[in-house]
This record gives sequence, C-alpha cells and structure tokens, in this order.
Amino acid sequence: MNHLRILLATPLVAAYYPLSANPTAPAQDIRSLMQRVNAWQVAHPRMQPNDRNWERGTWYAGVTAAQRATGDDKFLQQALDWGNLHRWQVGTEGSGANKLFCAMTWVESYLLKRDPAMLKPTLDWLATDAPNSPGGAKVWFGHAPAPFDGPLYSDSLFAMPVFALLHKATGDPKHLETLDHFAHAVTGELFDKEEGLYYRDASFIGKKTPAGRKILWSRGNGWVFSGLPRTLECLPPDDPRREFFTSQMRTMAAALAKCQGDDGFWRPNLADPAHVPVPESSGTAFFCHGMAWGIRNGVLDKETYLPVVKKAWTALAGAVSPTGMVQWGQQVGDRPSATRQAESHEYVTGAFLLAASEVLRLTEAGLLKILHLTLGISQTGQVRWERINHRLGGGQVLRLEMNLVAHEADWRGPLRLNYFNVTEFGKKMQDRAVSASMADDPELWKDPVAYAKLTYPDAICQPQPPRMYYGAWLVDIGDPQFRSHMLEQARRHLTLLPDADGICMDRMDWLRYYNEHADDGVSWINGKPARSLFQSWIGFMDQLGPLMHQADKVIFGNTMTMRLELNRHLDGIYTEHGDNPGALNAAALMGVRKPVLGWTLDQTLQQPDPDSFFQRHLYLGVYPTAPYPGNHHCITPNPESEKWYLDYGKLMDAMRGKKWVLTPHAVSNSTLGVKVNLFQVPGGYALPVTFGGRQETATVRLQGVPGLKQAAVNALLPGLEDAVPVQTTTRRGVTELRVPLKQGCAMVTITTL
Repeated sequence: MNHLRILLATPLVAAYYPLSANPTAPAQDIRSLMQRVNAWQVAHPRMQPNDRNWERGTWYAGVTAAQRATGDDKFLQQALDWGNLHRWQVGTEGSGANKLFCAMTWVESYLLKRDPAMLKPTLDWLATDAPNSPGGAKVWFGHAPAPFDGPLYSDSLFAMPVFALLHKATGDPKHLETLDHFAHAVTGELFDKEEGLYYRDASFIGKKTPAGRKILWSRGNGWVFSGLPRTLECLPPDDPRREFFTSQMRTMAAALAKCQGDDGFWRPNLADPAHVPVPESSGTAFFCHGMAWGIRNGVLDKETYLPVVKKAWTALAGAVSPTGMVQWGQQVGDRPSATRQAESHEYVTGAFLLAASEVLRLTEAGLLKILHLTLGISQTGQVRWERINHRLGGGQVLRLEMNLVAHEADWRGPLRLNYFNVTEFGKKMQDRAVSASMADDPELWKDPVAYAKLTYPDAICQPQPPRMYYGAWLVDIGDPQFRSHMLEQARRHLTLLPDADGICMDRMDWLRYYNEHADDGVSWINGKPARSLFQSWIGFMDQLGPLMHQADKVIFGNTMTMRLELNRHLDGIYTEHGDNPGALNAAALMGVRKPVLGWTLDQTLQQPDPDSFFQRHLYLGVYPTAPYPGNHHCITPNPESEKWYLDYGKLMDAMRGKKWVLTPHAVSNSTLGVKVNLFQVPGGYALPVTFGGRQETATVRLQGVPGLKQAAVNALLPGLEDAVPVQTTTRRGVTELRVPLKQGCAMVTITTL
C-alpha cells in the first residue's frame, strides 16, 4: 500500500465555494432508522397475516431493497418467511399487475437462493389463459373487475420490474417483450407530455381543481417513478428498451423537482399543491428513491438532483415517529386526498425503505473522507489543493468531491457557553508506569496520568506531538472508551448546568494528527495503518450533535483548522485567531450561514487602528470579542476600548442573524477604496459600507435583491445614536444608494415592508 498525494489546480474565482464532504446523513443512522421503521411495521401490521396483495407487496419490495443495501440477513429472512408462508404464489387480487407486486419479492429471493420453487408459481400463472394474465390477453393489466382491459392505471407500473427480474432469472426474452408492451400501453394513455407526469387513470384527464389546475396524483406518479429505476437495474446494459425508461425517468425527475415543497415533501396533487395543502410521505419516498438511484447510477445529474434528494430525505427522516411509524402517509385511494400526521400503511413503510436503501447507497458511495488537506494560493491566483495520507490498494476507492453547502443561521441571542475539549487531556502530563491495581481506586480520577492509562489507554495518541499546551496529552476521541466518557460528560452538562446555552469546543487544530496505534480503515502513516483524528471527530460529533440539539443547546467551535465538513454539527464559530487575517477571512467564509466570533487581543484593536479593526469585522460579518475581566489572552476592559465598542455597537447589532447574500453582483460600489457586503437579516438586509477613509459619502448599487421597492433605507453611523435616512434611486432594475459616512463607515439597514 502507498499513500496518495493529489494536487488540484484551478484559477481563483470571485465566488466562494466551500469544500465539504457529502453532507448526507451518516450511514449508520440510516441503517438504524430502516431497522426501526421495519420493526414498527412488523409489530403493527395493517393487513391480515395471510395477505400477499399490493399493500404488503410494496412493503416487501422495500424489505428486499433494504437487504440488498445493508446486507442484513434479517431482512432476507423476513422475505423468505413471507414467501414460504404463501408457497410463492402470485397475489389474489383481480388486477393482473397488482397480482405481481408480491412476485417481485419471490423473484428476488430466487436470485439469491436459486430455489426453483420460488419461481415456478409465477411462471405458471403468467402462462395461463386467464384474462388478467399475459398468457391470456394482450391487455391484461387493467383495473378489476373482468375483463381487465381497462381502465389502465399508473399504479400498475410499479410491477414493471418483475419482468426485468424474470428475464434476469430465466434469460427468456418474452418477459422483456411483455414489459415493453405493458409500459408503452399505460404510458401512451396516461402520460401528459406537457407536464411530464402521469394521470392516475383516464377519468382524471381534463378534470380540474377548484383553482383550475390539473389533477396529477403524487403517489400515482410515485408508483411509476419508483418502478423505473428498479426496471433499469435489471435490464441488460445493451438492451434498446433502456432508452425509453431512461428518458421517462429524466422527464419525470425534471417535472418533480419543480413541484417539491420547501419542507422537502411533495403535496398530494403535484399540479396544484394548494389543492390538498398537506405533506405526503408515500409519494415523497417514491420520488426520493428514484432520484437517489438516478444520481448513483449516472442517469440523473448530481448537481441538479442531489439537493432535491437531501431535502426529501430530511423530510422523510423527520416524519418517522419515535416508535418507528412513517407518518403523513395518505390512505388507500386513487386521487389526492387529505392526510393526517398519524396516518401510515404497509405500502408507506415499503416506500420509505426503498428511499432509505438508495440514500444509504448514495451516502456510502459518495462519502468523502478527507484525511489531510492543504490549500495554497500562488501569486498568479492558482489554487493548489493537496490531499495526502490516503490508503490505496486492497479495494480502497478514493472519491473526491466539492459541494456548496448552505447552513441555516442559528443565532439565539446572548449565549452562555461552557468550555469543552476532546483533543487535549490533563496538564503537565508526565508518562510513567502505573499499577493495574490502581484501577479500582475511587480516587483514581485525581491522578490524570494513571486515570488515562488505565481507563482508556488506546485513546492516548502515539506518537505525541512535540509540544502540547500546558503539557497536555493529545487524545483520540475515536477511541470507544474515551468517546463514551466524553458523551457522559456532555450528558452531565445538560443535567447539572441546565441554565447554560451550550458548549464551545476548543482546539480543533489538533485534529490534523493521527493515532498510529489505531486503524480507521483508510489512513496510511509512516508505512502502516493509523486513525485520523479528523475521522474520529466526525464520528463523535455525529453522536454529540443530536444529543445537544435535542436538548435545545448549541455547539460552537474554535475551528482553527478550517474545514467545512468538520462544522456539520456546529451552530457557530469562535475562532481563536481573530488577529490573523487569513484565519479571520476563513472563519467568516465558513460562517456564511452561521454566527462567527473572533478572538480579540489587546493589540488586535490597534491593527492598524480601531476603525479598521471594527470595519473589517463588519465587512466580514464577524463579531469581535467584547472586553471582559479575568480573561485569558482576550481584550481587557478599559475606558478607551469600551468607547470604541459602544461607538460601533449598533452597527454590529444590525447584522444579528445574518446570512450572506451570495447572488452574483447583488451589491457593488463606485467609490474608490470602499468595501461593501450584503447580508440578509430578519426583516430585510444589512449592508456594511467600510474603509471609506475621509470620504463623507459612498455610492452603492443593488441589483437582483427582492423587496427593495417599498423598503425603508437608513444608515447607522459610528458614535451616532440616531439613524440617518439614505437617498435611493432605482433605474432599470438597479437601486443606487447615496450613503453618508462617518469615520469612513456606515451600516445601511434595509427594512423590507
């Protein structure tokens, strides 16, 4: 094995695109959720024990998908038990397509076990001359009752995969011919080419909602959209029929992406969300399943549809009750109808498991583990990324990815945060031999060297860095015993310090080291496996984050090492190096959707003068640490410093809850030397105008910013109590502001009415 150093060079552009690992939910969380949802359905069946019709058939389509995605044989055994119970017979319904919902599980079981008894009843039924069988009628897939030649219905296309599976199992081309005729007949009658979606059946063609819009049922389209990928998965790679199914999938995906709700759910009527304005989980799950599969298999564009999948999965995971019920599932029907939160069904569980299976696979396929990353910028503007210490060989695959990740602001006013450190242990630690007999001493905790070596010896990193502050030991939060200890400390914090607003994690810079006495499965250091403390941190925060947030507490971090994926569970940033220009800039850009505070030293206030100090913080949207007594290497209280904070205090307060406006060219200025930025804040915008020197006014232009027509625009100036009105003119979509300045600065407040 060898380590890999990868260099990526690209011109530096004006826009800021943070680097991140794929922020999909952790794989283990998804697995646990799948198990909980399935267990709830097993304990709360809606159908009779001897049922094998479409409702339960859909559930078991999800069960078999879960088995393939997780490798958990409990799912497989559940499917085998169901098949053995029914002796692998097709369904008992009249509708031919619905009879085959269970057969999909039978064929998938056959492909794993190769027991002909699992396949024979389905093949026998398909060859009969019954009017609802392909052997007995050309149009056998209509809705019951007999003669089953109509009406055609979109739900039936969920059964398409059974024919691709049968071809895979038997090699008989007649199954693909049956599939081709079936899919084209239903599509030809029910597909609305203008909308890119299906009617549930022909009776809805031409019908309108009270608002005059079409009726395109969410779950009716979900049956189709979930059937397409499962069909493509089993079609031969060179089969000409793939073009039709791929085209349908892309057309539907484009249409579906446009009508997803802001909360991630789709509403029961895709063409008119206000028709039945409630979230609906079964259709949402089917769409999430299809899009995730499409991204993973290169059928759908990742940049376009990954945000859709993320929103959908967040909604679905949030719809699962503490006991495991998938809520907001529309009950049995054929059209959009009202849905209550406490409603679910077996087919809702199946749709969820299908979605979860593909989100899990997408997560595991695209999860980017960054071990060591460096960034350099040349004088010519070339950006150089280096990734090192990745292990190659033995089947290891390294995937590189860059994403723009938006984080919602989570500003909760003045915060009382407690210190929390998971990288440094003890003070003036001196390695020495300790006796195992000390382990039972109730006073062991008073001896930090003995406590660490006897309680979690594998957490002590080897080798130690040459210099740790206060003589501490570098420890690895990836060690199970140490992680358990720190999670217990967090629980005690919640119990014993209930008035605290949360914690601030210190010294994330040590995460760049490795524990060479452990193995994370991917790191390679000094010719042997190791564990990256970056990976240890990510795993720990996946547990600490939910623990704190469920208690309504916040987590800030002294990032120091600026990597976006490390901040996934952080609610804000408190950078210790506020006096360093690079660190301050990086922290500001890491917090485009989070509050950022900068550590302020006494000398920082004079870099190069107090006006410049405050104005660069305003420009970057960063709050400086205020003077307070008894601090450690922060600014100390004195009348002169406090006056500066009071002079700029109102300007700082105006950007509370800020989010950077990232629209290209949203704000610009034509005044020499002036720097401007634009933040969205509750009720409007905050626009810092900075570094104007001795100039008394600045001209600022806004474009593409909504809500300006009726806005109230004022300027807050350093040292002045009252705001000053700002003159505005709008021409050809550009709003020009004539901003008064004091000390070369103003904070323009734009209140949208």
